[in-house]
Amino acid sequence: MRTLLLLALLASPLLAAPAYADDTADGTIGVALPADGWWDPARDAWSKDAIVTSLKKSKEMVAPSAFLGDTSGMQKFSKAEWVWVAEGFAPDMYKTVAVAPARNSMGRYKVAGEKLVQTMQVAYLQGVTKSWKKKVTAGTEGDLIVYTNIRYFSNTANAVEYLVEIVGVDKADNAVFKLQYLAGTSGTAGMVMGAMSGGVSGLVSAIPDDKDQFAYYTATTAEVGGILKTTLIDAAAGIKKNKNTPPMGPLAPLGVDKASLLPAATESFGPALQAQVDGWIAFVKDEANDVGDRSDRLRDLGKIGALGIVPVAEAIIQDKKAKNSIQENAAWALGEIGHPDGLDTLTTAKGVDGFNLKAAITKITVY
Repeated sequence: MRTLLLLALLASPLLAAPAYADDTADGTIGVALPADGWWDPARDAWSKDAIVTSLKKSKEMVAPSAFLGDTSGMQKFSKAEWVWVAEGFAPDMYKTVAVAPARNSMGRYKVAGEKLVQTMQVAYLQGVTKSWKKKVTAGTEGDLIVYTNIRYFSNTANAVEYLVEIVGVDKADNAVFKLQYLAGTSGTAGMVMGAMSGGVSGLVSAIPDDKDQFAYYTATTAEVGGILKTTLIDAAAGIKKNKNTPPMGPLAPLGVDKASLLPAATESFGPALQAQVDGWIAFVKDEANDVGDRSDRLRDLGKIGALGIVPVAEAIIQDKKAKNSIQENAAWALGEIGHPDGLDTLTTAKGVDGFNLKAAITKITVY
């Protein structure tokens, strides 16, 4: 716990990469940023710059959200960037509180660290009031259910950052509170190096040190839970004392099917992103291409969570003639994607760095 607190104190926004810094072998130079400033996997091709731009923009305005529904009443409050709370909100009025598994809107099968979000939220929400210590559990049935969406996710060699959306729903399917906020961590060494070099250029950076990455995931998800807890405590206190009152409105129907707030283990790439993914997979499969460039695309596909690269990455790991460097990138991509199909290959691989394999397996089974 002491380590978690120390890591949480190091939390800070992700270093911004320069716009249009992408310089890749497959023609993605100058991938256009979305006209409205918000990256949408159902509409846009993927680029690090688009994600970073959207993350930064979320501090200035609410990102339009199908998950949250009506965001017009949300305002800055407490630790979260954007908050709305139903009038009269009081934590102790709920006999049971359930924290549902986190889902994501990234067009991905999963996001590394996703499993930790629910665990951290349960742990932190148990501290909202004395009674919540026994009331809060993981699940999807309760007088109050907390649903979470990872709207944007960025993962570099020195940072993990989430734009998190959370809605609390009562038994009558009313939205009790809505939050949208940024949570993220940056390694000190990464900040220093970024400042010295003027920011990280290129679509990807070197393979993250997975030991550090796990620390970043842990600290970031702790921040997700901590901000949620603090905001609810402050909102309840403000409403009760009529002081520092949060942005409020009358209790209103949620307006969406609760099933849509739960994770679905499917890809949801739009046509632009799917075409990009198909091109990258073909590039990786072509052994005539430079090994380093193929490794770059493997990492990109890992970050995007493209299931189509899983059998290709497995074949690379099993290929006795393949260079160890590209095999390690293939293992890293399988870990990021998180699909269990990659486990057999990772657990039986020969000649690939053991730590690299273990880290990938840990991401699939734990994170």
